[in-house]
Amino acid sequence: YQVSDNVSSNTYVKMPDGSIKHNRMEGPFAFISHNSGISGDLGVNWQVNENHSLGMKLNYGAMLFGDQNLVFEDDVYTNNEFVDKVRSVSNTTTPSSHTFTGNIYYDGNINKLNVNFNADFSDSGYKKETGVNESSLNDPASIKNISDGVARMGAGKLVLSYPVWKGQLKMGTEETYVSAKQEYASTKTEIPSSKAKIAENTISGFAEYALPFKHVQLVAGIRYEHVDFEYTNECSPKDNINRTHNNWFPSFNASTKLGQVGVNLGYTTKIKRPRYDQLSTEIQYNNRFMYQTGDPTLLNEMQHTLSLNANWRWLT
Repeated sequence: YQVSDNVSSNTYVKMPDGSIKHNRMEGPFAFISHNSGISGDLGVNWQVNENHSLGMKLNYGAMLFGDQNLVFEDDVYTNNEFVDKVRSVSNTTTPSSHTFTGNIYYDGNINKLNVNFNADFSDSGYKKETGVNESSLNDPASIKNISDGVARMGAGKLVLSYPVWKGQLKMGTEETYVSAKQEYASTKTEIPSSKAKIAENTISGFAEYALPFKHVQLVAGIRYEHVDFEYTNECSPKDNINRTHNNWFPSFNASTKLGQVGVNLGYTTKIKRPRYDQLSTEIQYNNRFMYQTGDPTLLNEMQHTLSLNANWRWLT
């Protein structure tokens, strides 16, 4: 349950003639949500001997009931001129929603070689129905939206560790396969329907070498990642996207002690991809002045992190 007395939303739109149009909405809103569900876990671990262990875990969760209410009461201004007063009541029910995940693992030593393997899978789906009743100084509106989707993921990771010279060498590979489908339809004719598919396959290889010296520990690594991404919207082919990413991610870490002070210097590169809901073209109708949607053309973020940490007793 969330209530706010006054919220202001501002948007600026560049018009074809080059002028800027300023839209402002302000007023209270309330958000009320009731959800109930079930969840269950089943896991097995087996310590074969001191050199080998393996196991598995399964989880299933389902929503039994989901109900959300969102109420807007907004005064609407365009270029600081009052144009409308809108009250919008939105009710969303979730008749069905589930998530099923699983993991298997193996960790063992074969002579000096350490083998670590993990595999995961996930299957999820949902169906949502949203009704919006809207009153206005102009025409009232009644909207109904229906959306549903499924997503499946499989992933595996293998890491091999072996002592080389005075250090430890790690090498491995990781694969991820994702597919998702999203469908959306609205009774409001100017909101287009959407029937989209997302497929993403990732194959990567990595290596890391840790070398201890008398006063410093050095770790250097490299990761290569190949990604095929495909977004298909059967209702709007112009939104279709097909991308291939090939990236290298170096990393470095050095740690030492200066008297009683521990010092660590690190550098990493990571990639951050948009969430699938951020890529979705599904349109959420809040009121006639405010729609919310994702953008399938969003690009990935590359994050470079340089860090320096020091610790002394309890102080970091």
